[in-house]
Amino acid sequence: MRVGARKLFVVVAALGLFGLAACGGGGNDDAKVKSTTPGTAGKVTTTTAPKAFQKTIDGKVWWQTFEISVGQIKAEPQAGGGVNLTIDVNWKNLSDQPQSPPQPALDRDGEVLSLSSSAGQAAGQAGVDGELTGYIAPKQGSAPQKPADVVDSLKLTWGEAGDNQSIVPLDGSDVTTFEPKEVSGLTGKITTPTVVVAVDKGELHWSYASGQKGKFVLSSHISITCGNPCPPSGTSMSLTDFTLTAPGESTPVSPSDDDSDFCCEAVYPGTSSDDPSNTVAFLLDKEPSGSYTLTYKPQTTPPVPGSLKFDI
Repeated sequence: MRVGARKLFVVVAALGLFGLAACGGGGNDDAKVKSTTPGTAGKVTTTTAPKAFQKTIDGKVWWQTFEISVGQIKAEPQAGGGVNLTIDVNWKNLSDQPQSPPQPALDRDGEVLSLSSSAGQAAGQAGVDGELTGYIAPKQGSAPQKPADVVDSLKLTWGEAGDNQSIVPLDGSDVTTFEPKEVSGLTGKITTPTVVVAVDKGELHWSYASGQKGKFVLSSHISITCGNPCPPSGTSMSLTDFTLTAPGESTPVSPSDDDSDFCCEAVYPGTSSDDPSNTVAFLLDKEPSGSYTLTYKPQTTPPVPGSLKFDI
């Protein structure tokens, strides 16, 4: 090899080695972002994009006629520091009639955030699955949070603040709720000369109305038949004929118009009324306990009342 050719070969080889060194030695560059700091040639910084966060909680609450179970939660970070939130929920309709699931509010330290729901109507005694979705923007004036921290700062709430309220904290801590109770003792018959009232399906639940924090609703279903002997012209009755007396109280409580579906009824010889909507309900100032008396006072002259005693 001539001397001039040997020099050219050495120069080319050196340039090739320099090029390989500049390209780096491999590795997973897809998971990282490299940038050169302005004004500092050659200085490289590496940042990692935030990952989606996912977890499952066991949050079960009751609201109106539904048992509600909150399951998987997913938070996906977005440009600008916000998070797209997806929450899997099952609503179980405990009533016999089709109902639309009650939708919650999303609470962040007292701030109410908007949510959308994919859940449709639930048939009677059936469940329906759905997703709650929403965008959680960063708090104004605060640095963006990690998706896990965003999730842990949120609560699902049914009901308004200051009223009875079911709450599912998304950090997995204890829920706030009241599970409706069957009142098995609220079963039996009230017999009077003019009408016989069969009582069943006793139940106790929270009041879901505004302005009634700490109050409860005690309800039952009634079936009505005419007395024996039944007057040829039949007999009539109304919601106001019923009262409830609490333990140690002398003044009875009248039924709640808002919580009762029964209004009034007339029965005749050979007829009866057993409509599912024949419910009589009482609004109570606190959770009941002890021995109660349900009384029916017929609209007759003179009235001959009948009663049913039961325990809660």
